[in-house]
Amino acid sequence: MFKNFIARLDHLAKKKINNEWFEREHYILGGEVENRNFQWNVSDAFQKIFIETRVLPNNKEELLEYLIFFSSKIRPNAKTIYVKYWNSIWLSKCKYIYAKARLCLKADISTLKIMEKMILGTEVK
Repeated sequence: MFKNFIARLDHLAKKKINNEWFEREHYILGGEVENRNFQWNVSDAFQKIFIETRVLPNNKEELLEYLIFFSSKIRPNAKTIYVKYWNSIWLSKCKYIYAKARLCLKADISTLKIMEKMILGTEVK
């Protein structure tokens, strides 16, 4: 499941889509692209939607694997608006994984503590 997610994300990064469609359908992002003064493009929009709507498994191993992947994407010393925006997307997904883990792994307190430390380590200012 995880490898399929990575392959699909990579495919979306390389996807070329008509900009006309992007301008017409930008409301999918809640109008966030209206005031874009950074290099946001169509493949970014699709990646964002794909990441935010991805259904994650309930088992410990895959939740940890996704958390490691998402937290590794966060760049703590971001200087551009573009990177800061992606950091917020990755961080929100990390927090979602932790919330899901708290429900699914109630008895596994050691894993929850590890996940919490990982997320606290990725908090960006």
